[in-house]
Amino acid sequence: MTVDMRSFLQQIKKTNDLFTVKKGVSTKYEIAAVTEKLDESKAALFENVKGSKFKLVSNLVGSRDRFAQAIGSKKSDINQKIVKAISSAKKPRISSTAKFFENSSKDISILPIVTHFQNESGPFITSSILYTRNQEKKSQNSSFHRLMPIGKNQFSIRMVEGRDLHRSFMFAKTHGQDLPVAITVGVHPAISIACAFQAKWGKNELEIANSLMNNKLTLAKCPSTGLLVPSTAEIVMEGKILRNKTHKEWMVEMLRTYDMPRPAPVIQIEKLYFRNNPIYHDILSGYTEARLLMGMPIEAKLNSIMKKKFPQTKQVILTSGGANWLHAVVQISKTR
Repeated sequence: MTVDMRSFLQQIKKTNDLFTVKKGVSTKYEIAAVTEKLDESKAALFENVKGSKFKLVSNLVGSRDRFAQAIGSKKSDINQKIVKAISSAKKPRISSTAKFFENSSKDISILPIVTHFQNESGPFITSSILYTRNQEKKSQNSSFHRLMPIGKNQFSIRMVEGRDLHRSFMFAKTHGQDLPVAITVGVHPAISIACAFQAKWGKNELEIANSLMNNKLTLAKCPSTGLLVPSTAEIVMEGKILRNKTHKEWMVEMLRTYDMPRPAPVIQIEKLYFRNNPIYHDILSGYTEARLLMGMPIEAKLNSIMKKKFPQTKQVILTSGGANWLHAVVQISKTR
């Protein structure tokens, strides 16, 4: 079982599932265009991103085969592995050191943030996982949220109303406080899979990730917020979601249509950490990697529910035609 994004890249390179781009590419449209061409095919590693010292990977788990590799499973056993990880989540170990402390900055403009589509409100970080404390449950929450840069130390953040991070933000706001957060970009894909799952209120997604990783996940404490993040993350940021500031944003979503423009809360970044020779992870919204990350944990849950309620169910598949979200096919055993 690999333990970070780098070792996973080495693993898929050995299976000829990684396409390396050595030619210089722009973060404006070009990376997105190459990723689109590779959809449902190989992952892409861009070694020469124009204007950046960071390498960039996309389409990392853009197929069910790599999704299975990420959690150390056969493709046919993905759903079973995810369901088991959710039901038997394990606390990760805490490490006193972390490789992301190798470098630091306060300027987010050093990141190779990709502009994906022409009519979006700007470039977006699409692989960003946010970590915060659930003040009501006294636990930590982890979830995906897109970030659009505003200057050198702020992002707008899209939060779906009523979900965990938004509930934590509203709790802080009603108490007259900003919400401290940590952000990672570039983690082992098993962590991404766990953090894409809409777990029960108060459940720690990193414990699900640790179970998916066969108890090999280690966490490190962020200096300012005290939040725990994967110690092998490529990039970590600390900051706070401001209670009284918004900025309008919109982007292409899972159905490849544009979201409506709306005011979004703003994050003030206080510190940025990154590993030596860092690798940035980009996810192309509306394409297979994004859809699988959103849909596969739901598919696993559907399989579990359907098999309990209807024993003749053999398997449930969320189809690519339904964006791995809106349409399912159910296979059943013949009764006669």
